[in-house]
Amino acid sequence: AEQQAQGVLEQQQRTSAAAVAAADVDADEALLLLNDELEAERASTAELAARLAEYDRREGEREGEHKKLKQEWCQMEEEVGELRADKRELLASQAQLEEQLTREVGRSGELRAKHAAERAERKRLEEELKRVRDSWVGKKLGIADAKKADAAIEKTCKAMHADHSKGRVTFYYLVAKDLGKLGSL
Repeated sequence: AEQQAQGVLEQQQRTSAAAVAAADVDADEALLLLNDELEAERASTAELAARLAEYDRREGEREGEHKKLKQEWCQMEEEVGELRADKRELLASQAQLEEQLTREVGRSGELRAKHAAERAERKRLEEELKRVRDSWVGKKLGIADAKKADAAIEKTCKAMHADHSKGRVTFYYLVAKDLGKLGSL
C-alpha cells in the first residue's frame, strides 16, 4: 500500500507538473497576446498623439497668420489715417497758396483775362462785319466797292452804338438805307 501510495503520489506529481507546464505555456501565450494588444494600443495612441500634434501645429500656424494679418490691417489703417492727414494738409496749403497768389497777382490777372476776352470779342465782331459786307452788302445789295460798304457799315455801327438791343434786321435796314438800296429790296 505504501508503494501504491507512493505511485499515486508520483502520478499526482507528474500530473501537477504537466498541469503546471501546460499552465505555464497558456500563461506565456496569454502574456504574448496581451503584449501584442498592448503594442497595438501603444501604436494607436502614438498615431493619435501625432495627429493631435499636427492639428495643434496647424492651429498655431493659423493663429500666427491671423495675428500677422491683424497687425498688417492695423498698420494699413494707420497709413490710411496718415494719408488722410497729409491730404488735409495739402488742401489747406493749396488754399493758402491760392489765396496768396490771388493777393499777389490780384487785379493784373483779372485784367489780362478781361483783355483777352475783349480781344476775342473784337475778332468775332470783325468777322461778323466782314460777313455782313460780303454777304449782305456785296451779294444782296450788289455793292462791289468795299470802301463804300465799310463806310456804310461804320456809319451804322456809330448810329446804333447807344442801342443795347442791336437787332440784326435793324442793322441791315440802316446799311441798305445809307447805301440808298432800300428800293431794291
